[in-house]
Amino acid sequence: MSRMRTLRKQAPVLLEATKEALRYLLRQDPHTLESEEKKRQDLMAVLKQAIDAAEPPVFDERETSMRLVMTPASWRALDKILTERADRNRDDKMVYDAVHEGLKESKQRIYVTLPINHVVLRRLKFILSHTSTSDQEKSFKRMAAEIEKDGLSKNPMEILAQMGL
Repeated sequence: MSRMRTLRKQAPVLLEATKEALRYLLRQDPHTLESEEKKRQDLMAVLKQAIDAAEPPVFDERETSMRLVMTPASWRALDKILTERADRNRDDKMVYDAVHEGLKESKQRIYVTLPINHVVLRRLKFILSHTSTSDQEKSFKRMAAEIEKDGLSKNPMEILAQMGL
């Protein structure tokens, strides 16, 4: 058997042994000598880093964010409203920054990825519901409903618990 094949075969066993060693060190009482405790802490940090490199924590961005899809005309109307409001209010400035941070444009659609931040989502929903222009009323109401359904219905603490962070 080749060396690489042997290493791959033994990798899960080594990972489990590393996890058990870390658990053992965590259960121990701290050393009375400061130099020994420092060595123990350094060893635990090395073990944790090796475990994270071999088996990164589960993190699914789709669970912690939501995506709005709109036409370029809807985006121009929304951007104009957000730009005007950002100068007047700190909360609206936060919404403006969040929307522009998650902005992706294609020829036919605009995609805005927003983190599950209830302050930003509530404010954006309010803006969409109360400041729509007559030609964008339908799309703004649709996006406000999406925010309610896909964003505000999620509890950030439950998302973190599901992901095991």
